[in-house]
Amino acid sequence: YEELGWDFTNTWKIEEGSSYPYLVTNEGGSDNPDEPDPQPTTEDKLSVETITMRAGATATVGILLNNQATDYTAYQFDLTLPTGFSIAKNPKGKWIVSKGDRYEDETQQLTVELLDAATNTYRFISFSMSNGIIEGTEGSILSLELQAAENVEDGEYEGRIKNINFTSADGHGNTLSDATFKIKINSVILGDANGDGIVNVTDIVETVNYILNKPSAAFILAAADVNQDGTVNVTDIVCMVTIIMSAGSNEAPQLEMNRTAYDVLSLNSEQGGQTLSLCLNNENCFVASQFDIRLSEGQQIKTITLNKERSNGHVLTWSMTDENTCRVVVYSLSNNNFLANDGELLKIELAGNSGLVVVDDITFVTSAMKAKTFDALVSETTGISDVRGKKDDVKYEYFNLNGQRVAQPVKNGLYIVNGQKCVIR
Repeated sequence: YEELGWDFTNTWKIEEGSSYPYLVTNEGGSDNPDEPDPQPTTEDKLSVETITMRAGATATVGILLNNQATDYTAYQFDLTLPTGFSIAKNPKGKWIVSKGDRYEDETQQLTVELLDAATNTYRFISFSMSNGIIEGTEGSILSLELQAAENVEDGEYEGRIKNINFTSADGHGNTLSDATFKIKINSVILGDANGDGIVNVTDIVETVNYILNKPSAAFILAAADVNQDGTVNVTDIVCMVTIIMSAGSNEAPQLEMNRTAYDVLSLNSEQGGQTLSLCLNNENCFVASQFDIRLSEGQQIKTITLNKERSNGHVLTWSMTDENTCRVVVYSLSNNNFLANDGELLKIELAGNSGLVVVDDITFVTSAMKAKTFDALVSETTGISDVRGKKDDVKYEYFNLNGQRVAQPVKNGLYIVNGQKCVIR
């Protein structure tokens, strides 16, 4: 080690024949809650994303480093897990841990030991035999297999990483702030909306029926909320399809939607306003959608049809959730993208009285299970034959964004209509 330039006077320490090198700055650490933690010397941070798993199961956990310094070659930290959790072992009794995706140095070493069984604390040490650096400024530096005991109860638990030190090849060390993370135990199988122990197309049907306000007695709300955001909607359907297509794995691809992409939704009227065309001009690749159509008094929906030029094996289903509200769900059993990137997506044919039609609560979802919402859209219909023999007597009040009443709104303007922000088309 010394021939490679390792400083065993100020930076490193080793017990000859019984230990790997470890950082002097972290020697022994401290598990005494009354003793102040070392003050951080950098804004670089370790983090762990929230982990959701079932009792008795395992989950792969990545420990992420977000760093400004670009010459780190070694690190050491202590990981404390809550009671009932441990790092899993392979059949040979070895901890299941591995280097992250930020190492190109084949001599990088990674060791782990149970530092304190009473506090369930593990110590991690990693260093390079050739002083190779951790590549990049963000991403995983290691992963481990987390094991939950069979008797762990449902709930939220907290883990902690402390005594964190990163060292560069020249021996300069940085102390990082402690990091905490959440572990959520959920006894339900995410995606198994009917509770039969299997995630399949039946669960999609159950979830669609719930969204359309027609839930069955077998429906399990907690299981249908696959992305754990507290709401069951078309995003969870996309998650279920992903689970089914990945042979039952509840691991979702961690891909980000392009937040800067130019996606535009518009509602255009045809044939005197009784046919509405919902058009999507998109840069993101969307696979599913959900929205509500709010009708004026005396209006009815005759049909809603997908444009064959944009449908890619998609299913469209809709139902009246109350007298004047129709909920629409569009999804693909293969999470196929909508075809093309512009033009009409679907057509809405109306009957009955004239009046405003509002499309709102609009969500489009990518195959990466990322949802994008759109502002409400408004179109005014002129009405054809009044099948009920009634006249639309609904009154609409228009205000601009400054709160001033507007007598006659103009097309493509943004207004507050009866308390709802809308674009007049």
